[in-house]
Amino acid sequence: APGLVSPGVFSVERVLIILTVLAALAGIAIKGYCRTNGWETPSQFYSTCYSDFPDFFRNRGLGDGTFPLLSPGSLFEDPVLMGLIAGATAWLVPGVGVTDTRILGYFDVNATLVAAVWIVTVLAT
Repeated sequence: APGLVSPGVFSVERVLIILTVLAALAGIAIKGYCRTNGWETPSQFYSTCYSDFPDFFRNRGLGDGTFPLLSPGSLFEDPVLMGLIAGATAWLVPGVGVTDTRILGYFDVNATLVAAVWIVTVLAT
């Protein structure tokens, strides 16, 4: 029929999801230097791979089992919801203490969560 266009496999929703996934993967790829060499200052700034996630885990007590806002002596000064999510995702990282492996795991857990929320947001809008 005139004016009727069939997008086939590439519907608007699918294209948006593909673009969102590609952008999320590009964001992870940009962090490649730090994923390999660790998030150490100043190299994380020179290599443009700084992320708050490793900083939260290492310097705000998350790697040592401190739960933001609920544990005595918590040093988490970010918004409440962010603190609760940061504490919950820290529980998902196996092991004990602050190690490079656990920092990378914490980054990966949060990067995956952010990508999932991003995809859900694209689908919802």
